[in-house]
Amino acid sequence: MKQIKRYSLAFIGVSYMTLVMSTIDGLRAHFKEGIPIRTEVTYYPSPSNSGVIVNILRFLVEFHWWYIVSVMVAIDSLAVASFVFVTFKFKLLQRYFKDMGLTVRRDQSNMTDEALADKFRRDFIVGVKLHENALWCAENVQKAFGWVYSVQVFETVALLVMCLVKLVTTNHNMIFLLANFAFMLCVIILNGSYMMPAGDVTYEASEVPTSIFLCGWELVRQTDLRFLVVVAIQRSQVPVIMKAFGIMTLSYSNFIAVLRFSYSFFAVLY
Repeated sequence: MKQIKRYSLAFIGVSYMTLVMSTIDGLRAHFKEGIPIRTEVTYYPSPSNSGVIVNILRFLVEFHWWYIVSVMVAIDSLAVASFVFVTFKFKLLQRYFKDMGLTVRRDQSNMTDEALADKFRRDFIVGVKLHENALWCAENVQKAFGWVYSVQVFETVALLVMCLVKLVTTNHNMIFLLANFAFMLCVIILNGSYMMPAGDVTYEASEVPTSIFLCGWELVRQTDLRFLVVVAIQRSQVPVIMKAFGIMTLSYSNFIAVLRFSYSFFAVLY
């Protein structure tokens, strides 16, 4: 829960910081250039329109913008929470098999070989079921949120390129730079908050085979149980990968790759 809170607070902090900086930039434009305060470019009302009804409509437009950002933060938090829960399923699975090894070593001197084998078989089958449940959860999280990951990667590239273009083509002032850098920071943190937990899922799943190997199978004399252990290890060695667009792996390295691609695309344009 602490990890989910950290990611959610990061989402809330950078998103609303960007909104505040955009509003401050709108206030600057209002007092310096005399145009209405706005953070969205709308077809209507245009800057030339005035009146009480128009001002109320402008307020509703601004409220709608804040509402949309709140919905976005909620969806992002839900998606990242799913990553974190799957990660901890694999962590708990590792702990389960390692504790099995400690239990087998403790019971070896107090139980007969047959009783120890029966207990090991029951506990190991429970562990296999837990592993299958964790894999099922990872697969369904990918199916449910795969489109969200794809949209996030696409938005990161598009918005970073847009911000870099604005830096090149727009007259600079301190408020504009702060607002633009806040927006870029928001996009980078949002993308990182998807890539990092997804990488954690892949890493923790890759540690499961080692945990199964340490479950104490070598202390059990029945050889038929060793075939079960081998099959479980083979099953756990299949990589668990979260993907965007069905092909792009969400990982620590690809987080940097997305940022590099954004700058490379901007460099080609300019």
